[in-house]
Amino acid sequence: MKISIKILFVFCLFLMGSCLDDTTEDAVDSIEEYLERNQIEDHITTSSGLIYTVNKIGNGDFPITGQTVTVHYTGYHLDDTRFDTSYGGAAFSFTLGDQNLVQGWNEGIALFKKGGSGTLFIPWELGYGEEGFEGVIKPKEDLKFDINIVAID
Repeated sequence: MKISIKILFVFCLFLMGSCLDDTTEDAVDSIEEYLERNQIEDHITTSSGLIYTVNKIGNGDFPITGQTVTVHYTGYHLDDTRFDTSYGGAAFSFTLGDQNLVQGWNEGIALFKKGGSGTLFIPWELGYGEEGFEGVIKPKEDLKFDINIVAID
């Protein structure tokens, strides 16, 4: 009986320890699984772990930090449930590099020119982090954004 309790205790410690290992690699694996499941092969991975696809690169120059970028977007959880969109309303304008914006957006939007469109797959570390966002985004949740660059000023 004492041996069974010790084995159960060790097993529980092992299980708890395995749940604590949430790294960027784990987050990207989740996105990689999404890409594989949906047969999305033509994607690019940046050194930070951001993954993106390009539908259209756009025209002109790439935006730089400090410029105002206007986009239409739709945000999805990786189960393809939509949680936010700018379509049906005004496009979203922001200053590229704004610290109030998730890092994945600042990095990803800079990869498209005016008129460009694509999809950003943002690991949680480049998104809403360990806290999530107001019950809409879970802690440590990877996200997908379909984006369309409307203007760069």
